[in-house]
Amino acid sequence: MAMRLNDVLEHPLVAAGHPVLVSGADRLGTDVRWIHCADLYDIAPLLRGEEVLLTNGVGLVGVDEEALRNYVRQLAQKGIAGLMIEVGRTFDALPPEMADEAETLGLPLIVLQPALRFTEVAEAINSMIIDRSITKLRHADEISRSLSELLARGGTLAAIVDGIRDICGTWVSLQDDSKQIIAHAGSLPPGLMDTSAATAAVFVDGIVWGQLTVGSTDVPSVLLDALLDRAPAVIALALIRNEPNVTRSLRLKHMLIEQLLQGRYIEDHVLQDRLRAAGLPTSVRPYACVVIDRLQVPNSVDVLNQLIETHGYGLVGVYEGLACAVIAAHSDETTRGFSTTLRDDLTSRITFRGKAVAAVGPCIIRFTDLPRSMTEAHLSLTICQDVNPASVAVVAAKDMAVERLLYKNADRAELRLSVEEMLGQLIAYDQDRQTKLMPTLTVLLECGGSKALAAQRLHLRRQSLYYRLNQLSSLLEYDLDNPRDRTALSVAVSAMRIVQSPEHVDGEMN
Repeated sequence: MAMRLNDVLEHPLVAAGHPVLVSGADRLGTDVRWIHCADLYDIAPLLRGEEVLLTNGVGLVGVDEEALRNYVRQLAQKGIAGLMIEVGRTFDALPPEMADEAETLGLPLIVLQPALRFTEVAEAINSMIIDRSITKLRHADEISRSLSELLARGGTLAAIVDGIRDICGTWVSLQDDSKQIIAHAGSLPPGLMDTSAATAAVFVDGIVWGQLTVGSTDVPSVLLDALLDRAPAVIALALIRNEPNVTRSLRLKHMLIEQLLQGRYIEDHVLQDRLRAAGLPTSVRPYACVVIDRLQVPNSVDVLNQLIETHGYGLVGVYEGLACAVIAAHSDETTRGFSTTLRDDLTSRITFRGKAVAAVGPCIIRFTDLPRSMTEAHLSLTICQDVNPASVAVVAAKDMAVERLLYKNADRAELRLSVEEMLGQLIAYDQDRQTKLMPTLTVLLECGGSKALAAQRLHLRRQSLYYRLNQLSSLLEYDLDNPRDRTALSVAVSAMRIVQSPEHVDGEMN
């Protein structure tokens, strides 16, 4: 098993600094890939994710409250495992803005007393990480060789499952996507999924065929990780060789996911046949498609399967870095609010790190509209990741209607002219004077014009907000208390985000 954050906190060298967990208590099981020591303010672009960052805060001296929040936000967006900051030298206490932002984003933030040699800590823990990686690689090679030899001798799925049991010394279960047990070895415990077990999805041609489950009690963690990493691939090869009908069906499912994601036209009767073959109903009922960024959410396939199990019937597949699902609701579900229900449930299953990682497409009632739901879900996620700073982990396409309309249909040159006409003076004012009137306007619009809510979101006192609003009124030819004017400004802000997006977005749009 990889080094976890709680392993780092329990290490004697770290424990000597009397670590206090300020936020992110639910993420102590996060994998730690490396320990870094750095005091740079702009360290986030140099990180890859899953690191623990040790700092004494020297790079944060003299920065304002918003910059402190931005420092934490960028680290959370990078996906680090945790931030450890020493207090007692550079800072007498942890700045409250950092604690508040880390709590909002769910980033583990740990306060340390000035009793550690950071380089000594990094050297000790990184050495342990390397040792575990080498051990896991050795186990993985042995597992691949052993199971591949079984397969080469004509081993069936049952024989391969027996081979897995011999490696780990505990019970093993192999289930298909309908939860039916196809093969098992050892004495399976009652209430299989309620016991102490580890699972891994089995993919064939990018579609989830089923799940390998291994009893995790008394199995060395490094061996278990290696087994779950290598065994599913051998099982998939056995399926391809021994179960031609199964693999043909899975290839058709993969083709369906690909066609939906690319928005290709599928004849109604062909789409109906493929949905039925995948176990989805084709009667009139609520449907919605979901996409998740697999690079940001490693357990995305498991999350989608849980979503389907809760809300109806579905098909899960992976394509070009995305985990995708088609979900058909139970027959007694109402169309109204189905996409919102999926979004809320999905949000509860994904850790927010300051950026969107998943999207739910529009709810539809005819299966023939599934290509639109899938492509709009994909587009909504693309917009949030490339254009629109997200305040949620999961976005619903229905909440991105204006952005989607502009992104797909508006001419870039015309958008620039409109933004210049409506917001140009304000943008120039912020650039010249280093003020923050545009972010203030954006938050006020997102809050529906509510000054109290905007002040809370901006972490401003009411007097400070009113001062900024007076400045806005002097620069804009719009009444911020007028709902029609606020709508026009909201559209302009959405257009501004699109015209300021990266160049590759420009190429997609035109």
